[in-house]
Amino acid sequence: MYKKVFLLILLVTFCGNIVCGAEGEKKVEIFDNKSSSVVKTLSSSSDIQRETSIIINNIDGVYKKLDPIPKTGYMIKVPLVKPVTVSNEWFYHLVEEVIIILPQNDDPHLLLLDDEQFPHFFTFNHGIDDLLSYIDFEFRR
Repeated sequence: MYKKVFLLILLVTFCGNIVCGAEGEKKVEIFDNKSSSVVKTLSSSSDIQRETSIIINNIDGVYKKLDPIPKTGYMIKVPLVKPVTVSNEWFYHLVEEVIIILPQNDDPHLLLLDDEQFPHFFTFNHGIDDLLSYIDFEFRR
């Protein structure tokens, strides 16, 4: 299972490095877990950054299910324009990007990487409809 998680993290991060333009602009990416490919890339906006910040600030627990990366569904990688210190009872690190996991048959959850790139999965109590609207992405469970 850990091999699968790290492979997906590396794939998402690698794709992000390729997509960065000559100026080094970080792009928001939507990754389809079933096809293992990036299906949409777009520039970030202040709305996307704000909504991602709200989601981070609404972490309400550790994701406890066995397989945090579903076989079907999507992952949205949002690089943060300004790194944010996430400080709660489960995690205290500077975060440069957030990966929001949208499983096909479960509630969304987050993947945050610590300073050593170790993955941490969290639940949050904020809707994702606004974020999906800002990235112009339709997701049906």
